[in-house]
Amino acid sequence: MGILTDEWEVKLLKHIFGHTKLDIPGNLYLGLHSGTPTEASPSTGELSGSGYSRVHLVDNVHQTSDNSSSTSGMFTKFGFGTNDSITNDSAIDFAEATGSWGTVTHYSIWDDATATTAANCLMIGSLSSGVAVGSGDQFRIAIGEFDLTFPAKMGIGHTAMAATASTTDTFQYYVATEWRRQVARRLGFINEPWSRHNNSGSFDWANTTGSSDNALNTAINNRNSYWPSVSLAYLTDNYNAQTPTSSNGAADYDVIGNSLFLGLYTGDPGSNPTNVSTGSGGELNGNGYARQQLIYHDTSGSSIASVFGTPATSSGVSSIANTSAIAFPEATADWGSITHWGIYRGYHSTVYNNSGGSFRVSEYGSGSGDGYNPARFPFLTGALTTARTVNSGDILRFGIGDFVIKFD
Repeated sequence: MGILTDEWEVKLLKHIFGHTKLDIPGNLYLGLHSGTPTEASPSTGELSGSGYSRVHLVDNVHQTSDNSSSTSGMFTKFGFGTNDSITNDSAIDFAEATGSWGTVTHYSIWDDATATTAANCLMIGSLSSGVAVGSGDQFRIAIGEFDLTFPAKMGIGHTAMAATASTTDTFQYYVATEWRRQVARRLGFINEPWSRHNNSGSFDWANTTGSSDNALNTAINNRNSYWPSVSLAYLTDNYNAQTPTSSNGAADYDVIGNSLFLGLYTGDPGSNPTNVSTGSGGELNGNGYARQQLIYHDTSGSSIASVFGTPATSSGVSSIANTSAIAFPEATADWGSITHWGIYRGYHSTVYNNSGGSFRVSEYGSGSGDGYNPARFPFLTGALTTARTVNSGDILRFGIGDFVIKFD
């Protein structure tokens, strides 16, 4: 998806693996370059003067003064394309050049209109071809021509969750995966919803109160839980939501995505992975195999237990490695050659859901309902540096520093 700068690679890794929460940027801006920006110096080559200024791409800051207004104050120029890539569904227009801008070759995306430090630059990238901009010209990106793709080994997840709150499906969004969309929302490309329910009432999904009607309160509870469930919430996050009962009361809820589990595969899950099934070429199953917990947040407190250390960047590659050993159970029969892995994000214990069945991400979700989706759609996948053959009686173990995840 372009190239995330070193700063933002580390920010995202810290968020995913429970070190520091990454707050969703309030705004995003697009910059243009006639020289090559670098991750360490992303403002290198950015245009200046002659009518140039960054274009406002996204405003995620919604108004809070009037919850009955259809005007949220938010906007975004982005939607989703093939494989849940981020693509512009509105044209991106720069101001008319009052002098020559030279040949535009690169772009940058920032969380500030004028800042030039690496901490404020999310990503950099190159245009497919240079564009000469002379005095009187206007640089314009047409709809669908600005496409940011995700790494091939990041999971897509299940079908995108409909932003229409159910009046019968309690905790409708607890089954959300749509991993690439969640990352896009966390990086600030997509706004929170802003619309009425039942053709009346409040527009703000996060701050809507209920009535005495059970069905309506269920819908409001779902509205309140939508954004925390689909925006890659931090492991310790909780949120306030209407209880799905006839009571007008609200309650605090912990996010469902409070744990990460590691699974093992005997084959390559491929690019743009979705459901990785068990069996030949898929995830192991039986013979003593069980996924191993990598991260756990005890919802009774604020602590996060993790096998990973702090991510860092070296030679332009950001990575995170295990600081505790990861050991799988003893194999009770041959597991064969282990070549790949997948990381699953969800709840550490069983969650029951009206969307079909119950799930826990500690094991593959073999049921037919959507309630099993978090347990069978990996968030991240990758290949082992060297395949591991596991025979009966063996224990597959990754020593300290042996399991490394890289953003490069």
